[in-house]
Amino acid sequence: IEIFLMVAREGCDRTPTQSVDAGGVVAEVVDEIRALYPTHPLRIQLFADQAVTIVCHREVLAVLCHNLIGNAFTHLPGGELCVRVDSIDGDGRLRVEDDGPGLPEFRDSPMVSTPGHGYGLTLVERLCHTHHWRLNKVPRDQGGTCIEVTFPRARA
Repeated sequence: IEIFLMVAREGCDRTPTQSVDAGGVVAEVVDEIRALYPTHPLRIQLFADQAVTIVCHREVLAVLCHNLIGNAFTHLPGGELCVRVDSIDGDGRLRVEDDGPGLPEFRDSPMVSTPGHGYGLTLVERLCHTHHWRLNKVPRDQGGTCIEVTFPRARA
């Protein structure tokens, strides 16, 4: 409900943004997801540069991370998930890479549908568009998907 309210208020909320420790937020979300799925066989590797800060609403960044990381636990039966927070050319960057079957748009053949409603990546796309963050989704050569969000003008 909070996510949908946040999206509905886009452009109306004039609450000041703040400098947010991106690595800290991502680490908290990873811990929360691990607690929600204690027996799930998906393994997370987290590499978070604690020096990366972005100017945003902390809750928006947390929602974005919950959707990206939570989707992996919803749609993947196991394997590896690599979550990385770093900076490149002065911009903050969040990369989430998995070794699963890949996004439906990258597959040659249809697969059995997985649970969910299909809103996760749509919300991520909308949040990125609203906050002028760059979103890039690409298939990985070795299988799976890499989703990268770039936060312009990050401070490292």
